[in-house]
Amino acid sequence: MPQYLSKEKLFEATDGGLDIILTYYPDAVHVADKKKTHFKIRDEKTPSASLRRAENGLYYVTDFGGDGKAKNAIEIVMYEEQLEFKDAIKYIGERFKITNDGTVKTYESEFQRRPANDEEPEGEYFFDIKTELSENDFKVIFPRYKAPAKDSDKKSDKDRYQRALDKYNISALNSFTQIKNRQALITKSTEHYPIFLIEGPGFKKIYQPLNKDKKYRFRYTGKRPKDFVFGLKQVEETYKRLNKENKDQLQSLDEEAKPEELAEQKVPEVVLCSGDRDALNVAAMGYEVIWLNSETATFDKFLYNKLRRKCEDVYNLPDIDGTGIREGTKLALEFLDVRTIWLPDYLRNRKDFRGNPCKDVRDYLRYYTEYDFKQLLKTAVACRMYDVKYIDRGTRYEFNNVQCYEFLRLNGFYRFKSNNEKTGYIYIRIMGNVVHEVKVEEIRSFVNSFLQDQKEPVQLRNTFFRTNQLGETSLSNLPMKEIDFTDYDKKRQYLFFNNITWEVGPKKIQEHKPGSLDKFVWGDEVIPHSVNLDDDYFSVRYDPEIERYHIDIKENDCLFFRYLVNASRVHWRKELEHGEPLSPEEKYEQDLHLINKLYSLGYLLHRYKDPSRPWCVFAMDHKISESGESHGGSGKSIAFKAPRYFMKSVTLDGRNPKLTDNPHLYERVTEHTDYILVDDANQYLKFNFFFAPLTGELTVNPKNNKQFEIPFELVPKFCITSNYTLREIDPSTERRLLYTVFSDYYHYNSNGEYLESRSPKDDFGKNLFLDFDEIDWNRFFNLMAQCIRMYLNFEKINPPMDNVTRRNLMSLMTEPFKNWADLYFNEQGERLNKEENKKDAYEDFVATARMKNWTMNRFTKALRFWCLYQGYTFNPPEIANSNGRIINKVNNITQEFVYIRTTNEVVEQEQEPF
Repeated sequence: MPQYLSKEKLFEATDGGLDIILTYYPDAVHVADKKKTHFKIRDEKTPSASLRRAENGLYYVTDFGGDGKAKNAIEIVMYEEQLEFKDAIKYIGERFKITNDGTVKTYESEFQRRPANDEEPEGEYFFDIKTELSENDFKVIFPRYKAPAKDSDKKSDKDRYQRALDKYNISALNSFTQIKNRQALITKSTEHYPIFLIEGPGFKKIYQPLNKDKKYRFRYTGKRPKDFVFGLKQVEETYKRLNKENKDQLQSLDEEAKPEELAEQKVPEVVLCSGDRDALNVAAMGYEVIWLNSETATFDKFLYNKLRRKCEDVYNLPDIDGTGIREGTKLALEFLDVRTIWLPDYLRNRKDFRGNPCKDVRDYLRYYTEYDFKQLLKTAVACRMYDVKYIDRGTRYEFNNVQCYEFLRLNGFYRFKSNNEKTGYIYIRIMGNVVHEVKVEEIRSFVNSFLQDQKEPVQLRNTFFRTNQLGETSLSNLPMKEIDFTDYDKKRQYLFFNNITWEVGPKKIQEHKPGSLDKFVWGDEVIPHSVNLDDDYFSVRYDPEIERYHIDIKENDCLFFRYLVNASRVHWRKELEHGEPLSPEEKYEQDLHLINKLYSLGYLLHRYKDPSRPWCVFAMDHKISESGESHGGSGKSIAFKAPRYFMKSVTLDGRNPKLTDNPHLYERVTEHTDYILVDDANQYLKFNFFFAPLTGELTVNPKNNKQFEIPFELVPKFCITSNYTLREIDPSTERRLLYTVFSDYYHYNSNGEYLESRSPKDDFGKNLFLDFDEIDWNRFFNLMAQCIRMYLNFEKINPPMDNVTRRNLMSLMTEPFKNWADLYFNEQGERLNKEENKKDAYEDFVATARMKNWTMNRFTKALRFWCLYQGYTFNPPEIANSNGRIINKVNNITQEFVYIRTTNEVVEQEQEPF
């Protein structure tokens, strides 16, 4: 066996170094299998590091924001830990438990069983205690432990680590034996799996720190006191020792130099730790420590008062995982004089040996020194917002800024960056995983209410009412908080309700308890309803053989669903007014309209911005009317105001003819806006105005503030509802549109065209949304979640495009031109299926329709659109030249003609005589 770990074996055991890289750069896990995708190494706006796997199987990281050099895992350790090559190899071997032959060390004990003998009573434990701890025994508890060099006079840290173990009655075991059912069950430690014994009054605690199953890491024997606190006895002994030393020193003084009263000597500090190993590491640095005997034990007033009588300061050192932060915050706000030592957040960017984020002081000491920890302790802050000064006339209270800011921070108050504000930030309060915007007045009121609830004296409360330290100037010192509000990915969307969170994926909708997900949401995006998950209301499938979609409606009690079904009934008059059954084609057309609506809603509700789907939903009427005529009343706005119940949205008045001329149009839009609805757009809306935010960034220009840019992935999705079609339609426009079409099933009957007027209230007996009860809301939310899931499973689903195309052509040719062309090229006339002089037709149009501003080019385009609308062929290719034009000479004068063919027959050209 080699005497050292080779780099080849190291890479083999760590997947080409990837396992090592991810402990230093955890964000790289998202790009491990992606090309041309960067990740963040540091706090930066744009990710600047790449991860790639070379042909030799090794992973390399290139930090373009740093030195730009590609580094493998060993080189990264050398860089991050400031180690030479050999030391880095050794460090990795120890850190990742890799043996010299390249295999990963296992964390398992050895187990044996034998019959119990007569000297071994049933239920008893027997312990084989090591006479001396091994190097690995020390390292499992103390990450900074280094074995003393041989033949060296230099003082080793081993002694102080051993003193810490001895002080708290901790020893290492060769094995422990349990007698059960007359069998001796023997658990042995190994080189890489140490076992420890902690002895308390009347009980013993067996500690297996490397057990894979957390619930088996601790085992007790004997009678453990219910509220036993490890280390409390040692604190009391230290207190007695300090006062004895003080008394002995006092007795050595001359009688004249002795003070009249002996001053009490308190322990300088005691640190409440979250577990055995944390406590031992802190104790080894020279501090008094205590820790509770289980995760369910509590730090109560009795224990706190006992510590304060004997200690100058009480510190709490919580873990920085979710549970640790929650419990640490709770303790700090209950015991306002306790100073909390918060480990730095960036520690969680590193991984422990199990691959979990680092969270405790033992993890911290792997990367930082005892001096660094001392600075953390020095800057630890309590939450009491005031200091008490005792003066001759009584008590005076003084505002303590630092501790007040800490009190507010632990109650969830922060500043949050906002480019829309002059200050560049807003104030927020985080409650669980819900974020609320608050004002300065609300923060001041919170503090004063707290003092009142605590029944603090009037003099103190008056101090806070009078202070200006709870104003804007002072509170601007609250820490700035960065929050990731991403509640989606490419195949997932989260919906937050009062009682539950739904995770909507392509296959199922999964429920999570509030706060159980590591995701933040704005308070006004928590949907203020309690919901229950229903079975599917519908299912959609695609048949590739016939290239058709099929919808199966399973539940029709949801009013909004019934409304969408009715709004898709483009042949309703045939059914309801004429009493005729629909053909299979007509039924499919209506089904496809419904499927398209469900898909469009799902698209808008899924907040992920896919560059390949840069769509604006454009909701229009199915009814074909003259281009200048507005019908409305079909329910488009009802449908596409629905997404506003799920997200931050901005609605723009589409009827405003100068809408797109407003330089501050988007001033209400922030990076947290998810949806922009241009409602009831006028017929002259310039759709190309929206090209940039649909496919790129969105520039916001707030009044009296600096403009800023929202990146594409955070730009809201757009929807436009209109009674009109767009006036300019080209391939760039079509690529950005997801059409959805509404029948005139719901309509006004202002001119007697219909037998009656009809609205959703006529069908359902109540207004949609306004009159909903909780059952209606629950069904609505279930439907919308199912729309998201359906959207995640399909590519773009357009509605039947025949009427969409015809309405677009109507808009492009204009009403005056259509009226003229219908007469000029009337089928009963003689101008179809033959060449007609183009100039003569143009001049007749200008004169008849009084369109003097029309150019010949615009006239030609309109004529092409009219032919498409009628299903005619403009200038058949067998007649036209390569440019699509028909040029003839008449009386030796070259003139252009047009030919409008009404049939599919090929026109035979007459041969000119030779």
